[in-house]
Amino acid sequence: MSTIMAGSALAEPKFDTTSSAPIVSVEDLNNAPINKKMKKVYTADQIPTVAEVNEALKTLNVSDANPYQIVDLGNGFTIEAGGSNAVQPSDQIGTNVLQNTTATGYYRVNALGVKLYDISVSASYSYDDKTNEIKSVQNPISANASGGIGWVGEITQKKAYKIDNKAWDLIADANYSYIKLIGNYAGHIEVRFTGTGNWYMHDTYIGDSHY
Repeated sequence: MSTIMAGSALAEPKFDTTSSAPIVSVEDLNNAPINKKMKKVYTADQIPTVAEVNEALKTLNVSDANPYQIVDLGNGFTIEAGGSNAVQPSDQIGTNVLQNTTATGYYRVNALGVKLYDISVSASYSYDDKTNEIKSVQNPISANASGGIGWVGEITQKKAYKIDNKAWDLIADANYSYIKLIGNYAGHIEVRFTGTGNWYMHDTYIGDSHY
């Protein structure tokens, strides 16, 4: 399992045996209904690898200032990511006002607009709008993972991690199993939210689930 480290709630894998593996098999992609309808035939070198997807995930800049982003991987493959911080009615406690909101974030890897795998997290929380301190966080948080074109996703870990009194991370890990022998992949997402209502996504990756 991952370990806690400075600067991030969970560490990345120490090694990755799937970095050069394709994100979907060429056979299953060519046999997918959407692909047959478009009459497109893929070759193995047209399918992104895990390493290429992770390089693209590093370029994501998704936050309250930029709540949606799509990265084109070429040949019909994309990464889609987004999130929100939905404000709810506030609570008056003495002279203080507690703001209630829900932080969410997700990313998904697509082929021809069809989901290969995705992962999402969300949690409601409250913060003091004077001190900017976070007062409560939903426990357990909500998380979901799913897949398509041969992939099946499941959440293996979900938690809220306290950075300090004014910032928390929503963290989720997923395992994506494949119906063929391509092997299992892991998915990871972290969404940081603060006592000012700001949020941003960071430390997202896919890879070898056996670390």
